[in-house]
Amino acid sequence: MVHSAVAWFGVDAERTVVVGDHVSDLRAAQTAGCWGVHGRSGQGVAPVSGGPRYLGSFPDLSAYADTVEQRRTAHAPRP
Repeated sequence: MVHSAVAWFGVDAERTVVVGDHVSDLRAAQTAGCWGVHGRSGQGVAPVSGGPRYLGSFPDLSAYADTVEQRRTAHAPRP
């Protein structure tokens, strides 16, 4: 399904993040060449090791977005 979505939307898998609440979602993301984020929805547990394209486990998308923004600003060039 992730392969189909990448093809349908014409996105670059290397630059695509898939959010899922099960380990199988993260495996599907990795198989398609995408990055995986575990969203703790109460439906599944975070993997012990999510593989090389695993970005972590977050309580919700807002927490993930905050983390991305903090990392982006920490590495932004200073004027």
